[in-house]
Amino acid sequence: MKAMAEFDPELAETVLSNSVAHHLPDPGGLLVTAKRLTSAGGRVFIRDLIRPEDEPQVEAIVEQHAGSEPEVAQQLLRQSLHAALTLEEAKSAATEAGIPAEALTQTSDRHWTLDWSKP
Repeated sequence: MKAMAEFDPELAETVLSNSVAHHLPDPGGLLVTAKRLTSAGGRVFIRDLIRPEDEPQVEAIVEQHAGSEPEVAQQLLRQSLHAALTLEEAKSAATEAGIPAEALTQTSDRHWTLDWSKP
């Protein structure tokens, strides 16, 4: 992920990413890179966490999806939720990357998904 500029444009028919964006210092850069690496007619499919609106929502998601896990696992989910983009931030990043915001939707209580075919 740190050396993607080395790869030729339009190298891949499909670019897939699952829960990586919130780990990156510039999550929007992932969208720019995915678009650059995808060939014409190819597909970009990216799924990541959505940052909840407030702390009670964070805790509700942690309880629902990691409540029976060790505290360290709960804390990792909590930190990931805090690091994630909001749905609007993700749509804005898509638009800035030249990908229509409509390609990005909320697909669960804690995920957004971008599913786009490059013209």
